[in-house]
Amino acid sequence: MKKICLVGIMAAVALMASAGMSWAQPVIDTQPTSVIGVLGEDASWTVAASGEGLSYQWYYDPNILGPGNEVELIDGADYSGTETATLTLLVLEQTDIGKMFFCRITNGGGSVDTNYVTVNVPALVHYWPFDGNFNEVQGVGALDETYGEPGYETGVVGQALSVDRTNDGLAYSNVSVFFNFDTLDPIINAGGQSTMTFWMKSRDIAKVWASYFYVESPTPMMMGQHRIPGMIRYRTVLVWEDQINYGPWSYMDLDPSLAQDQWYFLAVRNSKNETAFFINGVPYKKITRDCQHYVYNPARFVLGVGDEWFNGAIDEFKIYNYPVSDRDIAQEYADITGMEVCVNDNPANIVEDGSCRVDLADFSVLAAQWLKDLTINPEP
Repeated sequence: MKKICLVGIMAAVALMASAGMSWAQPVIDTQPTSVIGVLGEDASWTVAASGEGLSYQWYYDPNILGPGNEVELIDGADYSGTETATLTLLVLEQTDIGKMFFCRITNGGGSVDTNYVTVNVPALVHYWPFDGNFNEVQGVGALDETYGEPGYETGVVGQALSVDRTNDGLAYSNVSVFFNFDTLDPIINAGGQSTMTFWMKSRDIAKVWASYFYVESPTPMMMGQHRIPGMIRYRTVLVWEDQINYGPWSYMDLDPSLAQDQWYFLAVRNSKNETAFFINGVPYKKITRDCQHYVYNPARFVLGVGDEWFNGAIDEFKIYNYPVSDRDIAQEYADITGMEVCVNDNPANIVEDGSCRVDLADFSVLAAQWLKDLTINPEP
């Protein structure tokens, strides 16, 4: 049947060419969109296009590098509809999460590619508790290199990874980071949403820069401490490199007032158009990104070292493949510390005392202003 259809299309193209006619390039009317899937079930994407004599071919792009790097999909045990407007991934598995697909639509006038799409199953995909073991207990990341002599110390929960700034660190392969900083590129429709949470304690703020973690990628990303000379405390920054120009580095100053030898619960959440940073369960800064960056998956993930070594401890490092809510980030901090967290202030909370509750202090202020009239009336 495929040969008959192909012969028919070729004959039609030849007939149009002999008549001095030409087809217009296909037009994508509706782009396929990424989907939320369920492990063990099928996942599908559909594109709607218009034009004469359309043919479809779906591809998998393992490194998201564009034409010339894609892998042509064929119908079989893993996929169906690879040459139709609807691609179906059969029996979704953990290893399928985050894969990037696109469809190439072709006719006698040329071809056009859709946006990238993916399937996501919201989950905790990587988790390192560091309780006497450097390996993760959730996910498929593999410890493939140890720098120096990393060890353990008392952590926030059980034990923690202990490193110094001379040469200690850990490197893992096959870690899906899911960080996407694009706002201008169509790949944003494919996902790239994630959250990282971890506990951190710095023992040395003298260095100008030290990395908590580093993601090795064609366009790297790292997070670490940065101290301006003369500062007693240090700030935390998130750093990434521009995807299009491969430079310069972009910086997101996250917090200017972190103290030495004190545990902090840090969270970085990436959604389609915003990066948010949390400290001790409370939102500190949220920005809309204007640079283009994508961390390729799976990546090589390094703890305790980037451009410079970190001297301190890291505990309970987690990577989620979805944007964790403000409330859930605050809940994790509260559950571990037993302390209350005020994420969103109550609008009726008049006295700024750090409490989310409306109490007698707020009521007393309200009572003092009760029926007080500041209206300016016309003079007689």
